[in-house]
Amino acid sequence: MDKICLIIPPSPFLMDERVFMSLGILKVAAVLEQSGTKVEMLDLSGIKNFSEVVSDYIKTRKDVHCFGLTSTTPQLPSVTKITETIRSIRNDAKIILGGPHITLVNAAHKREKPLGRVEL
Repeated sequence: MDKICLIIPPSPFLMDERVFMSLGILKVAAVLEQSGTKVEMLDLSGIKNFSEVVSDYIKTRKDVHCFGLTSTTPQLPSVTKITETIRSIRNDAKIILGGPHITLVNAAHKREKPLGRVEL
């Protein structure tokens, strides 16, 4: 059975990246495990060479083809680098982005589109 890797990106804008626990993605992991899905977590908090860590992880985990990332807006530059790293090694990987800011923007888009307020 394939595994899902959930990734917590670094937060270099914080003085101490280990202060705030990422409860949302951990809850997602718990729900996936309860449904029988094998989950691995990759916590990149405080990791300076996070792209190398992601690269090494992907190269050693041939059974992981789905990656879920949580992100707040200030983490998006790191998340972009992480997704680029994943795609450079495993082009067929499924990448799912979530988190509070992503969810809010998606909900706003869905609400505004029927009102004609969204440009495509």
